[in-house]
Amino acid sequence: MARMQGYWPRWVLLLLLVAVSPKAHTQVLIALILGDDLNSGKIEFGLTTGLNASTLDGVPGGEPARAPYLGLYFDIKLSENWYFHPETWPKCVLGEAKLKPYATGDPALDVQLADATVRRRIDCIPTSFMITRKLGQHVFIDAGPYGNLILGGRDVFTRESADDELSYTQKIGDQLHRVELGAGIGARYKLSKGLGMNFGVHYFAGLTGVDKADQWKFQWLSASVGIPIGRGKAKKAAETKPAE
Repeated sequence: MARMQGYWPRWVLLLLLVAVSPKAHTQVLIALILGDDLNSGKIEFGLTTGLNASTLDGVPGGEPARAPYLGLYFDIKLSENWYFHPETWPKCVLGEAKLKPYATGDPALDVQLADATVRRRIDCIPTSFMITRKLGQHVFIDAGPYGNLILGGRDVFTRESADDELSYTQKIGDQLHRVELGAGIGARYKLSKGLGMNFGVHYFAGLTGVDKADQWKFQWLSASVGIPIGRGKAKKAAETKPAE
C-alpha cells in the first residue's frame, strides 16, 4: 500500500490534466508527471479504444445504443498479482436508441416527427477506479467504482421515408446531473506474458440517477482493445528477472 500512496497524487493529477488537454500534449504530461516509472514494470500506461452498447434504465422502450470510444488507462502494480487500474474515456457517448418520439413544443413539427425514432446521446467522461487481480500470465480480473462527468445531452429525432429523411435535435442538458456514479466488473486478456496488447470486456451499472428526476440509470457493456505505450523497459525488466 505504501507504493500506491506514493503514486496517488501523480495519477490523479495526470487523469485530470489529460482529460482537458490537447492530444498533442498528452505524452509530454505523462512523461513529466510519472518520469522513469512509466512502463518500467511499476506502471503501465496505454491507450484504449473499443465499442460500447448502452441503455438507460427507467426509460421505456428503446434498444441499446452502440458507439465507439477512446480513452487511456494505467496498471499500477501493488504486489505480485494485484494492480490498481484507473481508466478514463475523454471521448465517450452513452444513451439509448430507437426511443418513441415525444412532444417537442412545436405542434407542426410534432406532426412531421410522429413516425420518427429518437436516439438519446449523452456526452460524458467516465473514469473507473478498479482493483485488478492477475490470474496466471495473461488474465486480469477488474472490479471497482466509477465516476462519470456528464458534459451534455441531446435527443436526435430521425424520420426516414422513401422520399426523404428528416432529422431534428432537441437539447436535454438542462435535465441532467453533472456527475453520475456507478460500478463495473470485467476481464482483460494480455498478450506477451501480460506485457502486450490487451483485449477486454466490462459491464458497468449506474448507482445514481443520470437525470435530475433520478429516473434514468446507465447500464453499458464495453469491448475494448488496450495498447501499452513505450513498453520496452517493462519487457526488458521481465526478461532479466531471475526465474522463481
